[in-house]
Amino acid sequence: MLGSFAERAVISQYSVVKVPPATDLLTAALFSCGIPTGWGTAVIAGDVEPGDVVVIFGAGGIGMNAVQGAAYSGAAEVIVVDPVRMKRDTAKKFGATRTFATAAEAITEITKLSGEVMADKALVTVGEVTSEVALAAQSAVGRSGEVVITAPRAGCPTRRSPNCFRGPSRSGRRRPRGGRRTAGAGSRS
Repeated sequence: MLGSFAERAVISQYSVVKVPPATDLLTAALFSCGIPTGWGTAVIAGDVEPGDVVVIFGAGGIGMNAVQGAAYSGAAEVIVVDPVRMKRDTAKKFGATRTFATAAEAITEITKLSGEVMADKALVTVGEVTSEVALAAQSAVGRSGEVVITAPRAGCPTRRSPNCFRGPSRSGRRRPRGGRRTAGAGSRS
């Protein structure tokens, strides 16, 4: 569907939700953007599966809904990184299992938690993606992990393999999908 500042558009009835007349349009716009974007970052673009270890960078409107999507998809761990304490506390109510103020703290915990296998997915939902955040997300995932960057200014989520940033020095070995780890390879069982 494409609206692009159009006054009118022909769209499917399945893409329309009636908004009650008393609803503030600014509120409606926020709900129609943040919820499906965050949820879609985890469920669709991130393809979070049961048993995955997921780290989410940024717990604003989009990130909070990515937390819900990851928890709903059955992630074993939903780890949130955000410098704002209130957002970290709220993320726990939305399904986060652990929260951290810095990427360094989160990566240290993920390393211990996973037996150095690292996270399956890193979802970046910060307002402005910097090289530091992108590199932290890459450092948080394992060899077969994926990073999804949802940049509000770019307008769409993208999926990247860790090898895109780390270069050819990383091995292409893969483990089974869905966070299923074998004994001796960082098993959480």
